[in-house]
Amino acid sequence: MINQKMGKAWVLVVLVSAFMAMLAPTMSQASNSSSLRKLNTVKRYIQSRGNGAGCRRYSRGRYLRQGRSYSRRTKLYAGNEYVIIAAGDSRVSDLDIYLYNGRGRRVARDILTDSKPIVRFSPRQTGYYRVKVKMYSGHGHSNFMVCYID
Repeated sequence: MINQKMGKAWVLVVLVSAFMAMLAPTMSQASNSSSLRKLNTVKRYIQSRGNGAGCRRYSRGRYLRQGRSYSRRTKLYAGNEYVIIAAGDSRVSDLDIYLYNGRGRRVARDILTDSKPIVRFSPRQTGYYRVKVKMYSGHGHSNFMVCYID
């Protein structure tokens, strides 16, 4: 009798695991969608400030665990003002942005404790800069976007 109950429990565990595996891509897409919705909210806020802001296409981020990061290169032009924004999904407590110049020196960063960091920067030199997005607290999906102000 005990073995039969154990066998049924294992079958249930296997079925639930298989079901969760089928849902994993959907759940992942949902949290990435949450991150993109937040990012677009921040984008609309920046554009509504009347500064003539335009934004480049968002840079797809990735799922991060606490303490992990990802980086992307972007070209910034001297004399322009940029606003780099990011957003994490609902499981993200603190997401940070760091901006590095071509020599690897940090030139700007976000220091607030939130899931929607914003960094303003006006480069003195045109060149490639590295945007680093770091999950300081929490875990989940994040995306970022580079906007410019006219």
